[in-house]
Amino acid sequence: APITQDVCQAVADRIGFWLSIDDDLGAFYALAADDPTFAPLIDYLYGYHQVKFVSPVEAGVWAILSQRNQFTNTRNMRRALMERYGGSLTVDGFTYPAFPDAPPLAMADGAEVAAVIRHRPKGMLVPGVARAFDSIDEHWLRDAPYAEVERWLKSIRGIGEWSSKFILMRALGRMEAVPREDKWIAEAVARTYGLIHADDATIARLGAPYGDWIGYWAHYMRVAS
Repeated sequence: APITQDVCQAVADRIGFWLSIDDDLGAFYALAADDPTFAPLIDYLYGYHQVKFVSPVEAGVWAILSQRNQFTNTRNMRRALMERYGGSLTVDGFTYPAFPDAPPLAMADGAEVAAVIRHRPKGMLVPGVARAFDSIDEHWLRDAPYAEVERWLKSIRGIGEWSSKFILMRALGRMEAVPREDKWIAEAVARTYGLIHADDATIARLGAPYGDWIGYWAHYMRVAS
């Protein structure tokens, strides 16, 4: 059947937002020019726009799965959810799996999810996270004041300080802040600035000149590492 204009617009919005193609990085690059330690990363990644999680619910579930968990285990849990609740598309004999949208996870039984990922506490939290995202307008999450969205995220059981800022940054493109106690960002900052260790206070101090671009500053270091 012909693709309607509404469908075209929805697809363009989803892909464009996923790839952050509307982010104007000029101001960020101008700030980086005054940071001789960080500036080489701009040359290395020039033109790179953050590639987000495809959907906020996927980032929310990832935040739950990754808390106090090894990356390999988190990835295996995510794959199990995709196989049980997600969709797939086969092209030229290769199957591309997709993470489920919110409704299938929202309607799932917590005990069943726990059995699928083989972790009861995390599995019991996943349907509630999906129900929360299924009930909210994504454009509100993108555009509402940062503090309001953060409060809403923290109202979801299992989503706390780190998870809320992670979702704001990696799923919603809200780059005004960075997650606290994020070991990947801390290691990237320490490596870039030649430090033995970078705690939250050090990251805040080094990132302060970037203002609302601090998220991109941290993300560029994370990607480069």
